Amino acid sequence: MMMKLKSLRNLFATVVALFAMMFALPTLAQQPEAYVVKSDAGKTLTFYYDTQRGKHTSTAVYGINDTKIDKDGYSYPTWAGSLDNTNAITTLVVFDSSFKDYRPTTTVNWFACCTTLKQIKGMEYLNTSEVTDMNCMFFSCFSLISLNVSGFDTKKVTNMSEMFAACSSLSMLDLSHFNTSEVTDMYSMFSNCSALRSLNILGFETRKVTNMGFMFLNCSSLPTLNISHFNTENVTDMSFMFSNCSTLTTLDVSNFNTEKVENMTFMFAECPALTTIYCNSTWKCMKSIDMFQGSTKLQGAVGYNPFQLDVSMANPEYGYFKKKTSTGIETIQQLPADTHQPIYNLQGVRMNQTWEALPKGVYIVSGKKVVKK
Repeated sequence: MMMKLKSLRNLFATVVALFAMMFALPTLAQQPEAYVVKSDAGKTLTFYYDTQRGKHTSTAVYGINDTKIDKDGYSYPTWAGSLDNTNAITTLVVFDSSFKDYRPTTTVNWFACCTTLKQIKGMEYLNTSEVTDMNCMFFSCFSLISLNVSGFDTKKVTNMSEMFAACSSLSMLDLSHFNTSEVTDMYSMFSNCSALRSLNILGFETRKVTNMGFMFLNCSSLPTLNISHFNTENVTDMSFMFSNCSTLTTLDVSNFNTEKVENMTFMFAECPALTTIYCNSTWKCMKSIDMFQGSTKLQGAVGYNPFQLDVSMANPEYGYFKKKTSTGIETIQQLPADTHQPIYNLQGVRMNQTWEALPKGVYIVSGKKVVKK
């Protein structure tokens, strides 16, 4: 009798264990995963983080870490384009609300060479708090006309090289909230943003940056650029940094420390509207070929000379730099009272008030600093 009871107990325990396993296995199997679904026509890419990947009927479903290699050996996400095979179909990217719980550590090339991409929805569901690398994230998004990255947490990012490069339809970018305290590479970050008319990078901390080469190359529509706060003490490359910024009239680099810079080739070249570079220091550099080439309106201590274009002219004593006074203004101008011209503060932010309603201070009008007394 005792043996039978013991056997029944063992049988009961086994049945209970089997039931527990049956309920536990689905739970273990149902772990959320991050993936991307391309619509059947290829027009839309949707990012998910859930347990429903197998239920999508689309024939193109990619894991978030799926990659492809181009002919030159560079790696790209499978859904993105590449230099040798652009994605010229996708026009819309959507981040599903489920994606808010995913924590990517990289967004390298996520939308690279998506040349027809016009809109990104649900960006508030992209949590970048763990991302360390944003290299080429929006590279060559030729058709993107607006981009709101105000929700980006960039405190851990070290690489922003070519992040917005060749976004040639973007007219404005507000990155004033970006935390760039860990960034070391800003190479070509805004290069070929040829339609960019407003760029707010006032919050940039650049103490750790070593590469600023090509950073603003071909930002040919940018009328003003405030980089007076940049800390460049560790930068080694400034080649082509402002080259072909053909609308800029003034630059204030008086805060630049260039002691470690090894390359200034074409740094201020082909800036035909540039008249003034504010700087009180004398710069030295190993490589500075054609540093001021084509910037024919420059007027510092002396005027432009097509036969003197290297770093030897990067000084305010006998070169193209102009000494900066305490206000940065040497001749005070009074604005006409009936002006209808756009008015900006010294941070490059457009003022909504009329000239009469503005408080006393210094403003920028038509690319020139003016004082309201």
